[in-house]
Amino acid sequence: MGKHIYYLSADQVQNYLRTFYVANASYVLSTAFIKISLLFQYLRIFDQPSFSRRLCIFTIVFTSLWSLAYSFLGWVPCLPVRAYWDWSVPATRWAYGSLTPEIFSATYESHSAINVALDLLVLAIPIPIYFRTNVPFKSKLGLLALLAIGIAVNGISVARFVTILQHRSATWPTLDFPWYAPISIVLSAVEVDVAMIASSVPIFWPVLRKRFPGIFVTKEVEVTREVRRLESVELDDDVGAEEGRSSRVGSEASLRQENRGGDGLYRDEFVTNQIDPFRKSKSVVTEVKAGEGEDGGWWQK
Repeated sequence: MGKHIYYLSADQVQNYLRTFYVANASYVLSTAFIKISLLFQYLRIFDQPSFSRRLCIFTIVFTSLWSLAYSFLGWVPCLPVRAYWDWSVPATRWAYGSLTPEIFSATYESHSAINVALDLLVLAIPIPIYFRTNVPFKSKLGLLALLAIGIAVNGISVARFVTILQHRSATWPTLDFPWYAPISIVLSAVEVDVAMIASSVPIFWPVLRKRFPGIFVTKEVEVTREVRRLESVELDDDVGAEEGRSSRVGSEASLRQENRGGDGLYRDEFVTNQIDPFRKSKSVVTEVKAGEGEDGGWWQK
């Protein structure tokens, strides 16, 4: 893209037309599916018989028929289809595959005009919800954000339509697709991308709302610490602390006494059992003797 067609080789022109064939037909389907998905979401809102619900159903039917017609013209622009990018093949051509500039341009202009009209209609259907008094304020803000995205999509769609009219679908002033079509192609891609975001937000918003606190810092927490002690509790704490210090000192003293054996080896039973669980523990026999003394008292050793 961005080069005059007479600077391209025959193979480059065929590759361009083959790619453009897929892109154009996919664009027709994408715009239709996005509109239909939004309209079905509207049906969930307008669940009671009303003018808005009937308008949604009518728009769904019309959009489906419009999509079927132009999708067929996009995917089957001629017979055989390969003649679309290989002009040396004899074929029967129509609409998007026509070699007549007037027919070719009229097909693009009619599709784009209907596309803009349907975009405006899909945007306008949910507007009455915004003015309901029983709708929560947060819901109104969400609807306002969706309307803003919808307005952006409509703006891009109108800009694309203007570029198509300006050069008559890249056939005026000369037939030069790679030179005149790039702006329309880029706007088509941006339109579909933004429209997909707008149609996906109502579905994924509950999930996104739960994830937002983990992504953005929305609350600040200040942690403070206060210490309160009654006099009796302080006394108990002092006594307990003194006992704890005494116990710790006694334990350390006994540990030092235990670890300092005559042979200088480490004698902690728990640690040595972990290091060598198969060792044979030494048995200790204590002999206790007791008797009656000369003065009538009892002795023990």
